[in-house]
Order: sequence, then C-alpha cells, then structure tokens
Amino acid sequence: TFLAGNLSKIVHGGWVPLLIALAVITLMTTWRRGRQLVQDERKEREGSLAEFIERVNTKHIPRVEGIAIFPHPNKETTPLALRANVEHNHVMHRTVLIVSVLTANVPHVPHAKAFTRDDLGYEDDGIDHITIKFGFSDDQDLPKALHAACLAEVLDIDPDEMEHASYFISRGALRPTPGH
Repeated sequence: TFLAGNLSKIVHGGWVPLLIALAVITLMTTWRRGRQLVQDERKEREGSLAEFIERVNTKHIPRVEGIAIFPHPNKETTPLALRANVEHNHVMHRTVLIVSVLTANVPHVPHAKAFTRDDLGYEDDGIDHITIKFGFSDDQDLPKALHAACLAEVLDIDPDEMEHASYFISRGALRPTPGH
C-alpha cells in the first residue's frame, strides 16, 4: 500500500533520489569488488609466511649483521619487502622482525599488555613476529614501541641496537590486468 501510494511521485521528481541511490550503490559495489581483487592479488604475491620461513631455513640463506623490521598487517603472509630483499640480495639480516600494529578500542594500552611475540615455529632462526597494541589515544611511534618491547624483554634484542635497525616498507602498484 505504501509503495503503491508513492509510485506516482516517481514521475514528478521522485526519480532523482532513486537515480542517486542507484549511482551510489553501483559505485560502492564496484569499489568493494576492486578492493577484494587487489587484496586477493596481493595475498597471492605475498605467499605463505610459514612456507617462506621453511624455505629460508632449509636453503640456509646467508645472514648479514643488523636488524630488519618489516611492518606488515598479519603473520599469515610474507611482507613483499622481505620476499624481494631475499630474492634480490640472496641474504637476510641476522634479526628479522615482522611487526603488526593493532589499535585497541581503549584510550591507552599498558606496556604489559601491548606486546605479543611469536617465533613463527623456529626458536633460533632470528625471524620473529611481534604484535603491538596501541590505544586510540596512544602515540603510535613504532621505533619507540619496539624499544619498549626490548626493555620489557619481550624481544631478545639490546635496546641500543634498535636505534640502528633498518625499516623496510612493502609497496604494491595498481595495474590493470586482462579480464579485470
């Protein structure tokens, strides 16, 4: 009844908000589909972190001195920068930290609850994943947080060495591909 009573308004200008709504829905569904395609492609390029570490440990990749830090959103896939560094240089740093940052739904996260370390299955290979939780009011200073993790003995790294760590940022380019 409600729909039937308002159908006559479509002819007298009611089509404008319907057209706008259709355009917004089309835009948002296209955006969502594109985002999913990009995420799937990146996940495929990154590959499994567990498989990458297994390959690195069995191939005995040469190690160079220093600490390499790779910010990455999860510990399921390999950071592209880590994969590219190993494939291009055929070496890895002695200490590799894959760092994920989470923002908690609280203003501040105490240091005792801010850090979670995972050796990713190998205790002595020098590759660790650390999750750092920040509150929404906390200063999200990654080097400062990693220094605090060393002081809290979450990481087996001298805090002074963290000042000389190298940060590697993964980067992905968007390119059109056939069929998409």
